[in-house]
Amino acid sequence: MTERKSSRRRGAILTATGYQKLQAARTAAELADNFGDRYTKEELARLTGLAIKTISKIFDSGSELGAVRSSPVDKQTLAICFAAFKLELERRDYLYPDPIVLQTGSANDPAELVRDEQIEPMSLIRSRLDIDWGEAPDVSVFYGRAAELTKLTTWVNENRCKLVILLGMGGIGKTALVTKLAHQLQPYFTKIVWRSLRNAPPLASFIPELIEILSDRSKIVPPTLAISTQISHLLEYLRQERCLLILDNAETIIQVQSNADGHQPNPGYAELFERIGASSHQSCLLVTSREKPAVIMPLEGEKLAVRTLTIAGLNRSESEALFDAKGLSASSPDRERLQTLYSGNPLALNIVATSIYDLFDGSIDKFLDAEVSMFSSIQQLLDQQFNRLAPTEQAVMYCLAIERNWFSLNDLHDRLLPAT
Repeated sequence: MTERKSSRRRGAILTATGYQKLQAARTAAELADNFGDRYTKEELARLTGLAIKTISKIFDSGSELGAVRSSPVDKQTLAICFAAFKLELERRDYLYPDPIVLQTGSANDPAELVRDEQIEPMSLIRSRLDIDWGEAPDVSVFYGRAAELTKLTTWVNENRCKLVILLGMGGIGKTALVTKLAHQLQPYFTKIVWRSLRNAPPLASFIPELIEILSDRSKIVPPTLAISTQISHLLEYLRQERCLLILDNAETIIQVQSNADGHQPNPGYAELFERIGASSHQSCLLVTSREKPAVIMPLEGEKLAVRTLTIAGLNRSESEALFDAKGLSASSPDRERLQTLYSGNPLALNIVATSIYDLFDGSIDKFLDAEVSMFSSIQQLLDQQFNRLAPTEQAVMYCLAIERNWFSLNDLHDRLLPAT
């Protein structure tokens, strides 16, 4: 007699669609209710009413690199988890895996993982995830920026922007923000590459490095190849998979112009930005810079695939979190004065908060009474920013500093270009 196979289902796992849907809702909740910080497993357990072990089975399904599959749970558990994030569990969000794979942890054919539908589990997609963080900073301590993270996440995920420029003066927090964003966007990309342009790397060797990473080290492009051809090869991989590229400190490859041409990247980088912003592909390039590359201006728009976000200083509540971490006195009026004095610049606030803690025993009031507002490192930051201005921009700054009052554009024009 032929042994009859059991038809009992041994639990469900999330599909790629279901996992992305759940992670998107989790990220939105973290931005809205947790200041952008990731929920711990304990917090997720309290939010959903599920055990921590069960939470691990659900949320770790896409993060165990190299794993063939996640641990299944019953369908009702998935529905409870989805409901906690105001989601409805749909049939396409889960699947019942093959019992043989559950026992062995492997399968000769990945298609065997799907019993009812040909949907690829998120665990398979994440097993191909390749992240190269380069010199990305640690963002485990991060203050605020919930509004910026929400807007950027919408641009990248929902609006499918191809090129996003984060602008702001030195120390404003562009690098930390773009890195925090990249961490939160991990579930939506198969490859992430973070690189600093601080030392202005030659594009002829920089693009081949990117191609080598995106091709899983299977394609080598010689640096002697024409830049246009290298960019064409790069675009091929940006079309094949959804990749996230982050280029930090782009101001180092931007040349300040004294004429109306604005701030122009060197020709190779200008072509790179222009073609990534204008070409058809499914990936995204995030760039931080102190100046906007002039080459992207014709491509950008509120409803276009190229957009720019200018980063301002920390607001009052965000600055409060920084002051608390630094151990400064809790006087709200003094904290507000300090935040206003440095325009919420995170780097400047970090520098001055450390000095207040070391020299004034954490008392903001004593520091303000001493009227010592400028430190050498802050002066250096301002000098760097000023020296990168075009001659006309420097003339405007001198005029504003001398007048110290509001005046119209016509008055400014008359002061800069007096009648002859």
